[in-house]
Amino acid sequence: MKLTSKTVKTAAAVALATVTLASQASAKPAAGTKPLPKKIIKKFDTNKNGSLEGEEVKALLAAVEANKKEIETIMLKRFDADKNGTLDKKEKRAAKKKLREEAKEIKAATLKKFDADGDGKLKGKERKGIKEWLKTTYPDMVPKELVPAKFKLPTA
Repeated sequence: MKLTSKTVKTAAAVALATVTLASQASAKPAAGTKPLPKKIIKKFDTNKNGSLEGEEVKALLAAVEANKKEIETIMLKRFDADKNGTLDKKEKRAAKKKLREEAKEIKAATLKKFDADGDGKLKGKERKGIKEWLKTTYPDMVPKELVPAKFKLPTA
């Protein structure tokens, strides 16, 4: 299974949405949560009232579940050394270590290519073209927010 950049974007968005979905039932987000990203609301708000309710929430949760399964498949394919269908503690540690290394590598490569003034930060014009470059240079990357330690879905 190949992870496309469209899948990565959608998965990242829905994974981020799970963090705050439970607080979206009311107009005021719960303490310690962030509002649902506008992209998520726009994608799933079929009645265009600016919030997610009922069937819209169910659709979002279904998308989260589908992406969760895809991520689990990718993680097992990459890190299930004994091929038993699960990641044991040793494999999880190895996966975390490898993902951290990859994230550092990607950050360093991105800065090297785009940090024109060499200050270690990407600002303004330096950011132009990064998304496209990442898509072509690292097409199979799984964003950090898609690999939570314990992925728990909120209930509708």
